[in-house]
Parts: sequence; C-alpha cells; structure tokens
Amino acid sequence: MQHVPFRHPFATSLAVASLALLSACGGGGGNTPTPTSHSSSSSSSSNTSSDTSTDTSSSGVASDGGITAGNAVFTSTLEPPTNDITTNDVATQDQNGITLHVNKAGGTYTYAGLAGGYSRIPQSMAVRVHVAMPSPASGIYYGIACRGFGQNQQYLLLSDAQGKWVIIQVNAGNQTVLKQGTADGVDATQGVTVDAACVTPQSNDKMNHLVLALNGKVVGVVDDSYENVAISNSFELFAISPDQSTGTGTVVFNRLTVYSASAA
Repeated sequence: MQHVPFRHPFATSLAVASLALLSACGGGGGNTPTPTSHSSSSSSSSNTSSDTSTDTSSSGVASDGGITAGNAVFTSTLEPPTNDITTNDVATQDQNGITLHVNKAGGTYTYAGLAGGYSRIPQSMAVRVHVAMPSPASGIYYGIACRGFGQNQQYLLLSDAQGKWVIIQVNAGNQTVLKQGTADGVDATQGVTVDAACVTPQSNDKMNHLVLALNGKVVGVVDDSYENVAISNSFELFAISPDQSTGTGTVVFNRLTVYSASAA
C-alpha cells in the first residue's frame, strides 16, 4: 500500500485514463513564470509570502497540509507502448517514462497533460509523480500545473534540482509568487517524489487550497481565491526554464498516480 505525506494512506483501487503530450509553448514574455521574484501584476491571497523554511507548522498549518487523500482514480507508468501518448520535438517517451526537453532559448516550458479520461479526475485531487534529471541542470523547474484553463490561468507547484521550490499563481498570463523556499535533501539526479494537492476546501467552495511536498515532506501550503484561478480538474506535468540565459536540460517523469482528495 502506497503512502503519501497527507492524511490517510491511499487506497489501491485504480482506474486508467488516457494521456497525451500537449504542444510546447514558448515565449519569454508574460507567459513565462519567474520563480525568483515576486510579481505585482496580479492580486493574490493574504497568505502570499516568501521564506526558506520547510517547516509549515510555524504558520499554523498542520504538517500534512490539511489534506485527506482518497482513492486512486488514475495511474500510469508513463512508459510505452501506448497509442494514447504522443510526443513531439520537445518530449520523448521510452521505458523510463516521459522526458520533457527544456531549451533555454526563448525561456520555453513544456508539459504533458490528460487528453482523455477527464471525467474520472475530480476537481479536488492529489497528484504523485516521480521525477529525475539524468544530469545536473541549473535553472530548470519541474512539477505540477493544476486548476485553471491552460497556460494563462493555472497554478504551478514546482521545484528545481536542489529543492528550491515555488508555488505560482498565473492569472490572465500574469505570474505572482505565492510562496517559495528551499527543501533539504532534494537531489533530482537521484530522483524526487513530488506530491501536489489542488483542493477546494469543504469549508469554502470559493477557495483553492494548494499543498506541495517533496520526498514525502510538506514544504508549501497556500490558500488562494478562485477569483484568481478558476476551479477545474485539469493538471499537467510541467518543466520550465524561466530564465532565457540558463536552463537547458531534460526532466524525466514516471510512476504517475492521481487521487481524490479533500480538505476541511
């Protein structure tokens, strides 16, 4: 039985949906998140902060991020053979999983998302995926994009190779860093387990509750109004070079599972 850093071990019943690679989107303008600085271009919740601590309990948030995980609703090794996953010049698929290729030229980002099976994915979800970089690469962030409706409205829950993490709100193409810090013991060349929860709390159906964990430890918790990012059941596997002068490399995703989730 698999365990994650949220309350309750996940159940083992599985339902398989379809995956497909979506096209890469380039551009160093308003659509490229900038994890290293705060943006003033869009509003955010009162929880917006920047810190370097991985101890979320100091802000009054439970160490598990307040998430209760339910049944697994989707699972995939992300390996071939399958006709449901497509690749292009910025992504490949082999026995290791899906590899997103990031090129610093233009500050590009790439992502892989669900092409089918959306009816199986709940609006409140927890995503677990294993991530690795074949070789060290500075300036590349990887993780999960969720909620919203595409690249101009969503949340990014990301980390770099050494555990510098960030939670970003993308609203009308404008990016706001909601929270960031550095997690100890993260080395993407050795593999990292990323858990990202995107949940509507039972106590407030107009709120996005976001939790990011790296290697089983909750590092960031954020609440943000759905007026900034609409509530939806969308998510993507995500890799980005936010700086046009750095960040060429590859990120490998495998062992993906999506669970239903809830928050009080």
